[in-house]
Amino acid sequence: MKDPEDGDNVKKSTPTDTLTLILNQLSTMASDIKDIKNSQSQLRTDVAYCRNLLQQHSDSISRHDDLIAACETNIQNIQVTQTELSSNIANIESRLARSMETMHSGNGASSTPIAPSSQAETMELFRRSHNIILRGIAEGNDDINIIYKRRPAYRLKRQHKQEVISDNLTKCVEERITPCIAFLSSGYGRRRC
Repeated sequence: MKDPEDGDNVKKSTPTDTLTLILNQLSTMASDIKDIKNSQSQLRTDVAYCRNLLQQHSDSISRHDDLIAACETNIQNIQVTQTELSSNIANIESRLARSMETMHSGNGASSTPIAPSSQAETMELFRRSHNIILRGIAEGNDDINIIYKRRPAYRLKRQHKQEVISDNLTKCVEERITPCIAFLSSGYGRRRC
């Protein structure tokens, strides 16, 4: 049984109180919904930012892929050029060695029908090969005498120049071409990234 005193202490809820309670709960729910919408809006902004970053990274990766492909093509071109240069250098070395042997062994046999007695005469013939020949005009004796008088001095001077050129070529091969060949034959150009 109920205690009559307890019944007096219990407050009966009125419809106004119930309505106030419902309005308070609705107000709280409205505030929560507003917070959820704000959070949702912030999340949409964050997702859009992430998508933008992802697109930028994708574009950057695509550019890098293109650059890597271009580098591979360049490396292949360099390898082909290096092979060609190696063969060209080998040809130059062999021709230079033959030239050095010819220079050290003497004048050697000439393949021209007129066999000049020295390289100075060969150079003089080559220089004169570009002259214009006029028929009917005699060459002056002074020109011929000057050439023959200068021939021994010219020969010595020319021989000295050829020795200097030979020494310079030897230095060039030793200082420049030989290290280049060593570098190219080391396989450095064949490595891939």
